[in-house]
Parts: sequence; structure tokens; C-alpha cells
Amino acid sequence: VAITDKEIILDLGTKSEGILQKREVKEALKIGDKLKAFVSIVENENGQVVLSMSSEQRTTSMTSSKGHRDNWSKFIQAQNSKSKLQGSVIEINKGGLIVEVEGPPAGRAGVRGFLPNSQVGFELLSKSSGGMETLIGQTLTLTVIEVDQANNKLIFSQRGQVSDEVKDGLAVFKPLQKVKGKIVAILPFGLVIDVSGVEGLVFISDVSWEKVDDLQLRFSNGQEIEVLVTGLDTELGRLNLSMKHLKEDPFSELAEEYP
Repeated sequence: VAITDKEIILDLGTKSEGILQKREVKEALKIGDKLKAFVSIVENENGQVVLSMSSEQRTTSMTSSKGHRDNWSKFIQAQNSKSKLQGSVIEINKGGLIVEVEGPPAGRAGVRGFLPNSQVGFELLSKSSGGMETLIGQTLTLTVIEVDQANNKLIFSQRGQVSDEVKDGLAVFKPLQKVKGKIVAILPFGLVIDVSGVEGLVFISDVSWEKVDDLQLRFSNGQEIEVLVTGLDTELGRLNLSMKHLKEDPFSELAEEYP
């Protein structure tokens, strides 16, 4: 139903759309063409089904080979003890990041899991100024927040790893405060904004009241923009920002016109 610079949007005949990375498709496609793909992620942060042309990538959460099944108990223990794990970024999409984590104990083969954009913290944002490409391969400190063996699902978070210095920086701001910041990175799921030395994130869903498919077409690194502080997340060490809430929801005006 749509083709952008980086993604192919597919009508799956359900309530949600499917997204497929354009680089995975070798042949030329046009609107209306049909193709088969595998489900990578059942639902991302935007309610879309993430697809892949490769059957080997069907499980972007937990690798499905028999040798990795033994790691389930290890990750359950890591979740219960709130212990920290090291993982490297292998892919970024609109829902967040796919990371590969060395299964405890050390030395085990890597296991894939998902870091949703709602769980992305200061550690990643502070490394993002070099651009999206530089994030691939970056090592992150993660905690396990969900282990679902039945659905082959492993979810991580960066919460609870914020220094007092970062928290003090956040304390300067207040919710609903208008501020100006500079775009330091454009990621598939949002804009990373530097606001007076403090990292903030504008999710792609908070950029405009209208649907935005590709942030690269609208913004550039170094661009200064005005944003609204919608929250201070001291657990993740970031400002939650919005652009669309600087303007009135157009539906409010339509509702008055068409009661």
C-alpha cells in the first residue's frame, strides 16, 4: 500500500499494517503488488507487524535454535535478580532496537532480544549523536523485564542506570514547559534532542498530529526546534518531548464543527 525510502508498508488484511525493510527486497515493487514474508515482531510500539523476507529472522526476540533454548532459565534468573547484562545493537526499527545478548554464563552464544523505544535510556541516547549507523554494534547495559518462552519473547530495558548527575540535569525542567533544542540524531522511532546538555526524545508519533513515515525527509541533524516537555523520566535519564502538543489537536475543532 505504500513504499518509502526505507520501508515497504503492507496491508495484511487485519487491523494493523505490516512493515518490511526495503533493503530486504531485491526485485522492484509497485503499489498493489503482493508478496509473502515472515513475521519478525507481532506488534511494535506503533501497532505494526514487523516483517522479514528471511525465515531465519522470524524470531527477533529469542533465537530459536535448540542450543539457545537452554538460556531461558538463565534469563529468568537475570530478571528475578535484576542483574545487568551486556548486549550489542544489531538492528533499529520504528519499534525500538534488536539487541544480541550473550546468554549467561559468559561464553554462551548470543541470543536476540528486543529493547522497545519506551525502554531506551540515557546510555543509548548519549551515543546516538554519531548517527543511526554508529549505533549498530554499540554495547549497551540491559536488564530483563519480560521472558515469555511460550511466545519466544525476550524484552529488555535500560531503566535504573542513571547517574545522580543526569538526574540533577533533568530536575531543571518541568512538565508542560516549552523549550528549544537541537536535533542530534534521527532514529526510525524518533528524534534525539539536546536541550541545554540534557538528552530528550520525541517519538515519531509525537512529531505531528498527522502520520509521519520518514523523519529523515522532514528533519536534519543540527536543526533547532521548539518542543514541549511532557515528562521527566528519571529511571531512563531522559526528557520526554512532543512537537504535536504545541498545537491543538485538529480533531477538537472538527468535533465542534460536526457534533
